[in-house]
Amino acid sequence: MTIDVAKDFAKSHKNCMVCSQGNNYSWKLNFIDHQDGKTYAKFLGNNSFQGYGGILHGGVISTLLDATMTHCLFHNDVIALTGDLRVRFLHQIPHDSIIELQAWIIKAKKGFYVLKAEAICGHKVMAWSEAKFMPTKKAMS
Repeated sequence: MTIDVAKDFAKSHKNCMVCSQGNNYSWKLNFIDHQDGKTYAKFLGNNSFQGYGGILHGGVISTLLDATMTHCLFHNDVIALTGDLRVRFLHQIPHDSIIELQAWIIKAKKGFYVLKAEAICGHKVMAWSEAKFMPTKKAMS
């Protein structure tokens, strides 16, 4: 069965907290697919994203990495759900940082995909993630 990714994406992500343009509470990230096979985005933190004082919350970082990998799959005509997510925090990220995000597919086997993503500040990898995704045959509403 061929999936109309654009149609299913719009249907399943119309209220996404990370990328929706129509959700007033969304972070409204714009994900860009590049010729090198990677997906990129930029995120600007602020006071509302703190965990400990002055530090970006780890859950926000994890969400950003997961969303970037998900959009990398979208750009490859795959709609999938995160099955396993591992995040490695290398350095504290100041809450008001500009974070450059990138993700790419490491492995694609029938039934699952493995991706990697990085959160970069000032050309330094601050956190990375590796995840396994399972394709879904129909979009979630």
